[in-house]
Amino acid sequence: MGGDPFEKNNEHRWAVFNDAKQVGEVTQAVYSPRLERNIGFALLDVSRSSESDALRVETPEGVRDITITSLPFFDPDKKIPRASLR
Repeated sequence: MGGDPFEKNNEHRWAVFNDAKQVGEVTQAVYSPRLERNIGFALLDVSRSSESDALRVETPEGVRDITITSLPFFDPDKKIPRASLR
């Protein structure tokens, strides 16, 4: 999600839009210091889950653009925590 870092995590689901049509909801959103960007999870209509779709979310801090990506923050081998212990 674009824009400045979120001031706080979302307490409620935020509506996701493609043009004027609501196509889903952001269920979790937070600023990631490691990735230096806002990240989150959204429940979307299957027809709107393409990385090329132009989506936006309405947050209490204003409208933000959304980019659909693979999971850049997923660390299945737990390499990131291990690296911090050395």
